[in-house]
Amino acid sequence: MSDPGSPHVPVGAPPPPTAGSPSAPFELPTAMALLSVVKKAFEASRDAPRSAARMLRSTTSCKGFRGKHQTKRWCCRLNAVLQTLFARALVPEDSVQHVDGEFGVFVLLATEMAWWERLRTTGTPACGRAHLRHFVTDAGLRVGFLLARNGKPVMPQLLDADAAWSQPDHRGELIHSLGRSAGFQSQKALCEATGFEQDTVSRWIRHGTRPTPDSIDRLSGFFARRIPKTNKVAIRRLISWHYGLSSLMTEVESAFGREFSSELFRVFVAVATHVASNMRQCLASGQFEDRVALAAIFHSLRTTPDIGPPLELLRNVGAGPEFVADVMAAHAAWQPVLPAGASHKVHADFAVLLTDLPRLRNGERRRRRTRRRQRT
Repeated sequence: MSDPGSPHVPVGAPPPPTAGSPSAPFELPTAMALLSVVKKAFEASRDAPRSAARMLRSTTSCKGFRGKHQTKRWCCRLNAVLQTLFARALVPEDSVQHVDGEFGVFVLLATEMAWWERLRTTGTPACGRAHLRHFVTDAGLRVGFLLARNGKPVMPQLLDADAAWSQPDHRGELIHSLGRSAGFQSQKALCEATGFEQDTVSRWIRHGTRPTPDSIDRLSGFFARRIPKTNKVAIRRLISWHYGLSSLMTEVESAFGREFSSELFRVFVAVATHVASNMRQCLASGQFEDRVALAAIFHSLRTTPDIGPPLELLRNVGAGPEFVADVMAAHAAWQPVLPAGASHKVHADFAVLLTDLPRLRNGERRRRRTRRRQRT
């Protein structure tokens, strides 16, 4: 992730807030580069299902993830990452009710990647900081709708105002907290019960080192047997998301600094929890239809230009003037990319997905199957 500065933005767009930044256009990262950050955050190449591992570790994929090759078939790599996340039960099958689990999440994320490629290749985008803030605002709104529809908190520790994943120095606190909740009063007691080496546990708790997927699985089993009203899958999901989000936070911090990443986290959590609380009340009272809430999860701010970003909400939850200005700049930068009348097309996102999703050429699938048979 990088942010060399802000290029020209469309007429009428608020200027980027950073003074003195270069005005020459720059290239935003590819969809594959962004997917690489997610793959790394969740260690998707590690202990992945065989078909997914083969796709993620291929020479072409690795070059694309490193930015050394423009991989056109990013949708196949996205599918491989999702296969791994679902195989580990990191994404519940019923995460979006009334929508097929893995396919629904694929459609949601593939649409985002298709839109991003359209902006990157045909648009005049604002700076990376602005797009990241716009994305976090959009994600906060959609997560809020998702939480409201589920009707109960999902891994509430992750949306706590002081969540450990948001602070690199506190990364090891989750394992320590779960150990105490399970009745282990010391690292020594935890080691004796689980069979882990004291140095290993110390690295997890004191230095924030991420346990391997196998270690997370073993820890989850021990904790689940001792912590009431939980289960192994839920704890494994909590631990994995904790480290995944922490990794994403570290990427943002390394690119933009601690102050920027901290504000990004605060605004995301505040928007998501505020929207979830209000929406639960509206759904319970019948003021808002559930089908509208479901649609809101799949349609982003960019395809609702008539509504625009929730600037008053951002200010109310503590977003600073630069944050609000960046969201406005990014939102304006998206508009020339949208097809005419997109704001009035309910399925604008899906139209772009079907139009821009990478496809195999005629006969290419057959040629690939033939080559695989020859190799075996």
